Amino acid sequence: MSIVERSFSEDETFSIVNIEKDSGGKKVEIYLNHEVHYFNLVSWPGSKGAKIVPRVADLSWDFSYLKRNKFVLKGKFKHGQKYSIVFPKDYKLDKKSYKKVVNSFTFESPPSINYWNHKTVIEKFGPQYLHLKIANTKNIHYQEISVPPVLLSSAINASIGNRNIDWNSLSQAFSKNNYPAGKNDVSTFKNLFRKQAHKNKFFNVEKKNKSRLFSFPLGLDERKEGDIKLIRLTTDGKDENARTPIRLIRITDLGITYKQASDDLLIWITSLKEAMPMVNVEIFGLTGLNSIFKLGNTDSDGIVKFSSRVTEGINLLSSGYASVNRHLGTDEIKYILAVTKDDVSYIPVAYPIYPKNVPLDKDTEKHISRKAKLFTDRGIYRPGDTLNFKGVVREYSEGEISSPSRLTRPTIRIKDSKGELVSSEQYSLSEFGSLWGSLKLENHLPLGTYQMELVDMTGRDEVLAEHTFQLQEFKAPRHFTGISFKKEPETKSHTNQWTKTNDTLKVTINGNYYSGGHVKNGQVRWKIFHGPTNYNVKELGGFVFGNIAEEKFLLESSESILDGNGSLSLNFPIDPKVRQGKRSLVVVATTIDFDGRVA
Repeated sequence: MSIVERSFSEDETFSIVNIEKDSGGKKVEIYLNHEVHYFNLVSWPGSKGAKIVPRVADLSWDFSYLKRNKFVLKGKFKHGQKYSIVFPKDYKLDKKSYKKVVNSFTFESPPSINYWNHKTVIEKFGPQYLHLKIANTKNIHYQEISVPPVLLSSAINASIGNRNIDWNSLSQAFSKNNYPAGKNDVSTFKNLFRKQAHKNKFFNVEKKNKSRLFSFPLGLDERKEGDIKLIRLTTDGKDENARTPIRLIRITDLGITYKQASDDLLIWITSLKEAMPMVNVEIFGLTGLNSIFKLGNTDSDGIVKFSSRVTEGINLLSSGYASVNRHLGTDEIKYILAVTKDDVSYIPVAYPIYPKNVPLDKDTEKHISRKAKLFTDRGIYRPGDTLNFKGVVREYSEGEISSPSRLTRPTIRIKDSKGELVSSEQYSLSEFGSLWGSLKLENHLPLGTYQMELVDMTGRDEVLAEHTFQLQEFKAPRHFTGISFKKEPETKSHTNQWTKTNDTLKVTINGNYYSGGHVKNGQVRWKIFHGPTNYNVKELGGFVFGNIAEEKFLLESSESILDGNGSLSLNFPIDPKVRQGKRSLVVVATTIDFDGRVA
C-alpha cells in the first residue's frame, strides 16, 4: 500500500472577495472568485447553503447567468447592524470548499441633523441652546445672520424657504441690503437700524449609527443683548437631511402678548426673566413685506393700545426707506415688532380665533354665525297651565345682522324632569326671524325642571338656544337669601419673628322675609366653588378678559345656623389665581325657615 499526500490548493476553494452596498441600504452585491455552475445557480442558496446572520426581513437572492460569480441580496437591512454571510461546515460548491476572506458588511446610517422641537424663542438671560436630533454626525457647522429689525420682513421670507436655499447667496443678499441709517436716524425709527453680523461655529460630536439628542450652545461668548437671527446647521453629507431648514429665532427678554378686536389692538410687553411689565418699549407693526408703522410706546403697565388711525411709517420697498403717513387698519398688521436699545422681538398676528360661547365685543366675528334666544312667558307653572314660548334667531355676517336665510326647519324640543321627550314640533320663521307656540302642561306630567331646545334641523341638528322652566305645585315664596362680599386684610405673626398679611374674602349670608324681619336662627346650607372668570376693564373698554376655560370645582361646603339677625359670616382666603383674575369664587347659599320652607 502506498500513501499519496496532496496539499489543499487555492483551486479547490471558493471565497467571497468583495461586498458592495448601495447608498439606500436595501441592496448588497456579493462577488465570488468562482463562477458557479448553471445547475447550482438554479437552487442557490438552497436549504443548506449560505445564511445571513442576523436574520433579514424579506430577504431575496438574485443572480444572472451572464455573471455567475455575482449575487444580489435584497431585504430590509437595519442601519448600524453588522451582518455576516455564513456557510455550513463542510459546505461544497461545485466540489469546492468555502474559504473565508470577506464575509460581513454594515450599512452606515446617512448623516442627518434636524431641530428637536419648534422652539424659536430663547430667553436672553437663560441658557441659550438649540436642541437638535442628530445621527451619524461627526461635525456640526453652525451658521447665523444677525437680522436688524428693519430687515425682519426679508428674514421672515427667507425662513419660509426649504433646506436647499444657498446660504452664501442669502448672506450676500443681506450684506448688500445697505440701509441709509444716517438718513433715517430719527427718534421714531432709529432703533430699527442696527449693525449686521455673520457668524460660523464648528463642533465635533462624532457618534456612529445612533440617533440622539444634542443641545448646541449658542451663548458661550455672547453679550447679553437681544437679537433676531437667521440660522442653519449642516453636517457631513450631501443630501437634504444633512442640513436643517433655515430658521428665524429670537434671543430676547421681551414677552409679547396681544388681544385683537375689529378696530383695536391691545399689546402687553413683559420681561421673561422678571415677569414684570416693561415700560417705554417701542412697538411697530409690519404690513408684510411692504411697510413698518409706529404703533406707540408701552406705558407703566407695559401696555399699548392701538386703534385704526393715521400713523407714521417707512416704506421697505423703496431704496431709501421713504417715510409714509397714512391710515393703518389693525387688520393690515401681520407682525408686531417690539424694540428697545438692547433688545428686540416679534410675534406674528394670526387670524382671529373665536371659541364657542366666548363673549365678544364690537361684533368682531367675520364669519357667518347664528345666535338665538328662547324664552317663556313665566319661569314656573302649575300642572294644567298652558306654556307660551317664543324664539328669535339672528344671523351675523361681516358686521351685518339679518334674519336667517337658510334656517328652513327650526324645531322646538321639550323634555321633562326625567329627560323624556314631551314635545317635538317644527315651526316656520317669520320674516323677522321669530317663531312662537304654546303647549298644555297636562296634570299627569312629572314635577321638576323642564328643558327646551331650539334646534336647526337643516344640517347637523345644531342646538341654537336652550331654556329651562319649572313645573311645580306652586307656593309663593315667603323669604329670600342674600349674599354680600367684602375683602379684608388678615395679618399672621409668629413669636415676633415674622409677620405676613394676606387678603381674605368675607362672605355674609342673610335670610329675610318679604314681609319684613329676619329669618332668626334659621338653617343655612352653603357651598364655595372655584370657577371661570369673565370681566371688563373700564380703562380698556371694548375688550373682554378672563379665563372661561377654568372648570368649576367645589372647595368647601357646610351647614350652619343664622344668628339673631338672620346672618352668617364666613372668611375665606383669596389664592393668587383669584387675585390675578384667572379664577373666581362662586358662593351658593340656601336658607330654611322654621317650617322647612327653602329659599
